[in-house]
Amino acid sequence: MVARAASQGRSFPVEKAEVYARVSIYYAILLVAVMLTILYFCRERPTASVGRPLEGSPGSRA
Repeated sequence: MVARAASQGRSFPVEKAEVYARVSIYYAILLVAVMLTILYFCRERPTASVGRPLEGSPGSRA
């Protein structure tokens, strides 16, 4: 960021670039945590009774 700003004739403080780098690490950790949470709640769960059809489905007696 600093080099790009310098090549375009602008100034970019190194402290500001450090803050951006620090925040991006926390953002990446938060993004991974959210994705893992979504995967946890959207996982395929085994059915309660494998041998019997679900109530209301074709082939059930209900």
